[in-house]
Amino acid sequence: MSLRNLLCLGAVILLAGAVSTAQADVPQMINYQGVLTSGGSPVTTEVSVIFAIWDDPTDGDSLWSEQQSITPDANGGFTTLLGSVSSIPDSAFKGDAYLSVRVGADPEMSPRMRLVSVPYSFRDVDWDLIGDVLYTGGEWGIARAGNVLYGIHDSTHVNLGVACTTGATGPSYSYAAVGGGYGNTASETSSTVGGGWSNTASGQFGTVGGGLANTASGGTSTVGGGQHNTASDHDATVGGGVGNTASTRYATVGGGQNNAASGSGATVGGGWDNTASGARATVGGGASNTASGYRATVGGGRSSTASLHDATVGGGRYNRARGYFSVVAGGGEDTEADSNSALGYASAILGGIGNIADGDSSSIGGGSRNTANGNSCTISGGTSNTAEGQMSTVGGGWSNIAGYYATVGGGWSNIAGYYATVGGGQNNTAGWYNATVGGGLGNYASGSSSTVGGGNGNTASGGYSFAAGRRAKAANNGVFAWADDNDLDFPAATESNFTPAAKMFLVRSIGGAVFVSGIDGSGNSNAGVQLAAGGGSWSSLSDRNLKENFEQVDGADVLAKIAALPISTWNYKAQDESIRHIGPMAQDLYAAFGLGEDDRHITTIDADGIALAAIQGLYAKTKELENKDKELETMKAQIAELQALVQQLMDDKE
Repeated sequence: MSLRNLLCLGAVILLAGAVSTAQADVPQMINYQGVLTSGGSPVTTEVSVIFAIWDDPTDGDSLWSEQQSITPDANGGFTTLLGSVSSIPDSAFKGDAYLSVRVGADPEMSPRMRLVSVPYSFRDVDWDLIGDVLYTGGEWGIARAGNVLYGIHDSTHVNLGVACTTGATGPSYSYAAVGGGYGNTASETSSTVGGGWSNTASGQFGTVGGGLANTASGGTSTVGGGQHNTASDHDATVGGGVGNTASTRYATVGGGQNNAASGSGATVGGGWDNTASGARATVGGGASNTASGYRATVGGGRSSTASLHDATVGGGRYNRARGYFSVVAGGGEDTEADSNSALGYASAILGGIGNIADGDSSSIGGGSRNTANGNSCTISGGTSNTAEGQMSTVGGGWSNIAGYYATVGGGWSNIAGYYATVGGGQNNTAGWYNATVGGGLGNYASGSSSTVGGGNGNTASGGYSFAAGRRAKAANNGVFAWADDNDLDFPAATESNFTPAAKMFLVRSIGGAVFVSGIDGSGNSNAGVQLAAGGGSWSSLSDRNLKENFEQVDGADVLAKIAALPISTWNYKAQDESIRHIGPMAQDLYAAFGLGEDDRHITTIDADGIALAAIQGLYAKTKELENKDKELETMKAQIAELQALVQQLMDDKE
């Protein structure tokens, strides 16, 4: 059988008088708990157990023994009182003592268990063994078993669980206590060391729960455990770990290694080599992080710094939140050059590597090596983008630059100047106020409020101009220029047949042009005009199948109306008066014929139709005249014949 020892407890006694040996009222028993197994299974039946105390761990003389009948529970566990059958004599605790256990006829279990401080409290106080009685001005102290008992509050009561430094003088009513362990010291009022090794509770109401070489030197300070931890100011706390320090009021280190909470109310949750030096600053964990600003926070990660008021680094590596209220959520890489840095007031970086948010209220969503220099500017992501002006925005892409209040949606190597916009594409520039390039390649909008819709190699250099297609040039103010896919400038630099000018609509469409003004239910065009490739005039869609409600026209009537229609020469008010035109007024033409959409316009198809109808009427008139001419010729011949006949008659009469 095998036995696992669970717990061995004694009792702490209160001695009456300066030093009393009255132990008659103290039960001479030890509370013993264990788990008994056989072949790995719990023993649950009644067994006979012999307990004995020896003066040697393997041999020696028996100082005490007794036999008990024990019935373990379903898990093999049991609890018994040693000394309940035969009282344990004081002689069992004169030197080292070891407890042996033997079940039934089995051999003694090995090894024997050494009895330490608590069972020794049964016997009469022997000051030669326990140590020196310290008496200073009405207070008592006792040095025992490596721990130093101190701070007894008067001359009539001694608490053998109290501990402090040998020869020290404790304050009145200190009530300090050491629960156990070795080399522990509780030296101030109500200070406590629960156990462990070489721990010190030297602050008033200070507490060390256990561990090794921990120190609670601040008032109401606490070290829960671990080793070489220090809580050195009022209400400072170290939960555990190794080499941690809470050195200011209300500072806390939860655990980890070599962490320091040196700001008032600062907190380090754990991790390694982290420092919270700002008042109320927090480092959640990670390694080598520093929260040095007031209320600054580093959630975790490695080698990150939150160095100004309310700055925050969520995690990642080598990140820097160095502006008031700045935030770096994460990201970063193994070197400082790849770190994210939020330097501006209320600036923010969500992640990525090597990003810098330098402007106040600037933000970078992620990506790599982006720079937000302007106040309230934004870079969503991408690589090597720059938002250098106030309120500027770069959506993403690579090597894009946005100036004051400008926007670059994305793409590569695009530039947007003041209030300008580049939607995307490559090597595009919107270089002047309110200019826009929608996208494409190598486009340049350099005029104020100019626009390049897209395409390739287009330039809108005139104010409020527009260029699109391929190599369209809107060089004058207010020009609209669109060019087809020919790899030639439009207009050409040597253009002589047309003269480009401001406010002009320019289109190069070598394949012709179509304007559709009506469609059917299937989307097919049923009204419009067309300019044929290489042509010089518009053709109206005039298919018979697209027309209805036909009425025959009286050409003579049309001719008569035209004869009555006022025709004059004139100039448009929008043109110089030297530029003359000829024709009727729309109102007169509409009154005469009622054609077109209204009385303010004359359509070319109606003008052409009226002219053709008039020609037909004129033709009919001409035919009438021709017929009358023939009749006159006949009549002339008849008259000539009559004249000849008359002449002949006259001649005959003579």
